[in-house]
Amino acid sequence: MAIDTKPNFSCTKFEQCATDVMNLSGCTQIYGTFDLESGSTLTICADAAAGKVLTSDSGGIATWQSLSAAASGDKISKTITQSSHGFAVKNVVGFSGTTYNKPIANGTYDGEILGLVTAVPDSSTFELTQAGYVTGLTSLVQNTTYFLSDVTAGLLTSTEPTGDTTISKTMFFADSTTSGWVLPYAGYYNTTGTSGGGGGTWGSITGTLSDQTDLQAALDAKVNLSTYSAFTGTSIYSLNSPATCTVGGVTPGYVLTGKSIQCILQDAFAPYIEPAFSSFAVNITSPTEVGTTVSGTKSFTWVTSTCDNVASNSIGILNVTSGTTLGLGLANDYSETLSIGTLTNGAPQTWTFRITGCSTQSASFQRDVSKCSIYPYFWGVVTSGSCPTITSGLVDAGNKVVAAVGTSLSVSFASSNQWTWFAMPASCAARTKWFVAVGNCGFVDRACASDKYPNSCTLDVTDGGGCWSSVSYKVYMSGFAATDGEAIAFRTY
Repeated sequence: MAIDTKPNFSCTKFEQCATDVMNLSGCTQIYGTFDLESGSTLTICADAAAGKVLTSDSGGIATWQSLSAAASGDKISKTITQSSHGFAVKNVVGFSGTTYNKPIANGTYDGEILGLVTAVPDSSTFELTQAGYVTGLTSLVQNTTYFLSDVTAGLLTSTEPTGDTTISKTMFFADSTTSGWVLPYAGYYNTTGTSGGGGGTWGSITGTLSDQTDLQAALDAKVNLSTYSAFTGTSIYSLNSPATCTVGGVTPGYVLTGKSIQCILQDAFAPYIEPAFSSFAVNITSPTEVGTTVSGTKSFTWVTSTCDNVASNSIGILNVTSGTTLGLGLANDYSETLSIGTLTNGAPQTWTFRITGCSTQSASFQRDVSKCSIYPYFWGVVTSGSCPTITSGLVDAGNKVVAAVGTSLSVSFASSNQWTWFAMPASCAARTKWFVAVGNCGFVDRACASDKYPNSCTLDVTDGGGCWSSVSYKVYMSGFAATDGEAIAFRTY
């Protein structure tokens, strides 16, 4: 190691020769700019900062922080500064008044629940994630949904609060023991429905409700149910339970006792209906030819049933095939333009896209749509005195059709004393018959009088447009020149 013979430490500068090594220890103050020339190396003692990042606090003091304490991923997050915040990774964060704090789901918290702590660089800063995918967490149970605790403020719990006056707030879904999705779902208030009742401006009919028919008659007449002796003096049901017959949304086994009459009527005649996607589409041509570029921004459209029961900003769209999230926290406005990147298309491929949503009662729902790429099939006619030679060039010069072959493929040759042929990927099921109409049909690739296409072969074909090359095709050539005015179907049956 060369010895530095001219350190020249001052408030202005110091110099090092190209072959010199400078060791800094203790407290070394450097004024101005510390420059490393191209090719230089700054070495830290072995393992001194392995798996860590250098982070500065508000006083300018830098310390090594463990990367394991920070979550990473595709997420909506923000670094928050709050002195002595007291948060830890996986704490639920709320905001009330002027400070960030730990909410609780027991019905007493007066604030907004914002998200989850996914990193804590120091005691004065933390990362708050409102939605998205995070990794680097610990002590999770795979395939488990976590809620805000109604017992301990700021705690995640896998036990959903269900007690009266508690809040059911879904916060996180763990897809492994160290990662998962922060869910921006709305919470809802748990209640036994013991308040309410009364018929408002309905008319009054005196009598006794003895069965389902009486109840329906009373509802049809818009009467005040409190005038019936069964309900006099209380709006809480206390007679026979559970239900033994079906009345609208009330089915046998439904517990009536302890519920308000208003609650029972709502469940019977206006039950909550979970939303669903009745359609989902993306403007990608399908099928598309293998080798063509499928990329850029695409329009996703959808329709939801009972849209009023869809939670605000709960729509997500992802590419299931690649595992890529395209959009998250979207409004239920039935249309979204998103970038799909560039899809892999070097061979026949199916791409599946999924839209997800959440109901106002925190139930998730989804729908998929799939698009695909395939090799085309070809067909053509040839004017020749003898059977044409089947070559890759003959096939590629024919008529290209980007469509599935299926079990029956119809081709309109419109030939006039010409040879006809068609070619399909060899991976497709072999053709056994040709068909025009009853009495005008026969076999394919079989030595018999009705075999109109006895000359078949398999060869490699290369697309002249450069989309694909050396793909095995099965080619069927007619046994004679003919005039075919009607479409000929090539079948597997």
